[in-house]
Amino acid sequence: MNIIYFKDLKLEDVILISKAEIKATKFKFIQDKANTCFVFPNEIITHQYFQSDTTNKELIKANLKNDFAFIDPDLSKEIDVYETNLKNEYLLISNDNLKLIKNKLKHTGENISVTSECLLFKYLFEDNIEFNQSFFIEDTGTFVKLPSKLSIFLKKRKIKKLTVSDINITQDINDISYEINLINIQNILGGLLKKKFILALITVFSIINIIGLTNLFHKSFQINNLNTSAQNLYSNFFPNESFISMQASVIDRDIDLLVHKQPSEIVFKIFANVNDNIIINSLIVDSTSKLIKLNCSFINDIERANFINALTRAGINLNQVDISILNDLEQFKYEYKYE
Repeated sequence: MNIIYFKDLKLEDVILISKAEIKATKFKFIQDKANTCFVFPNEIITHQYFQSDTTNKELIKANLKNDFAFIDPDLSKEIDVYETNLKNEYLLISNDNLKLIKNKLKHTGENISVTSECLLFKYLFEDNIEFNQSFFIEDTGTFVKLPSKLSIFLKKRKIKKLTVSDINITQDINDISYEINLINIQNILGGLLKKKFILALITVFSIINIIGLTNLFHKSFQINNLNTSAQNLYSNFFPNESFISMQASVIDRDIDLLVHKQPSEIVFKIFANVNDNIIINSLIVDSTSKLIKLNCSFINDIERANFINALTRAGINLNQVDISILNDLEQFKYEYKYE
């Protein structure tokens, strides 16, 4: 079986691995895609190792979904869990990413084999590796992907640096892949796809998109107005540091200075998970009650769930105590009890 490894999220640059050759190329230049396993970035197909005492598959899938969407039950409906032939190894794909995959590979055949780069590297190498400007690190059975700019945090780990030629696959990778059926919508709808039906559908989608864009612009305007709060808040906690952006400023700090020093460590981890779609309205450290009080806003529910889930993985279980609306923007109030 051949391998097509997507190097970027735009799914344009690939590494083709076959018996005849291993080369970096563009996906559009590959003519023969038969008998191929498509390896997607972990951001699109996520690898998750999950060991459970139960053999109930639905319960296992529910637990995996909750890991990604415990704060918002509706979000779990947007994620599907796929089994591999390897015990305890799973692939998670959101509905949007599944559509992306099917659209990208719609001309390759009726069925396609896919997997995650993290599961591929775990299967092939087992060790922590560096490849394609990213680090792939083992974390309690699951391989996680970290950008190269976080290398300062990994200096104590043993990491093997790989090149394209190192990914010479001799093992059978069927066990780590999942077969997706590519559904041809036109064949399913058949006679329904008449001219009037299409025009009506276009009209409905146009109206929905206009409403959606209006809401998006409104949200963006609110967020732009509040964007300076992140910089001001960061400067209050770290007055001697230059603020570039929330992510850049946090990443550039040496995490060793804050390890085991609560609440500074907690504050650092909160800032580390703030992106441009999250607004920190206020963050108060109450040393008397040993509470960190956080007030924040999000561009959508998915960003909120991702933020809370990321902090939970970092050992910070925020407790939501209130929700309010200010200038049409929801503000979520959380508390965290530190030791």
